[in-house]
Amino acid sequence: MPIYFWVVPTKVGGRWRGRAGDNDVTADLTQSFQKISGTLSLANVPLSIRLSHVAGRTLTLDARDETRTIALAVTAADNAMSGTLTIDGTPQPIELRRSSSRP
Repeated sequence: MPIYFWVVPTKVGGRWRGRAGDNDVTADLTQSFQKISGTLSLANVPLSIRLSHVAGRTLTLDARDETRTIALAVTAADNAMSGTLTIDGTPQPIELRRSSSRP
């Protein structure tokens, strides 16, 4: 008899706001199970999310514009996420709060 193991992704869809260093950060996320789409805005400049994944309470995503590469790795709990925002290889602590359940 096979044994299956499922990791249920936490709900991260919605609008999230916070700061990383001197940068205001907004994440507008739409979720379908483990798949995440949307935009990440850094200092009011929107970046396209290229890769994303949520497993359990952990969200990772990569975003990019013409000049920067951004990586977000956070742990979500209810209406808060905390972790690291890496901008062009430089990590910064980040805390985000959900301001809306819809992006």
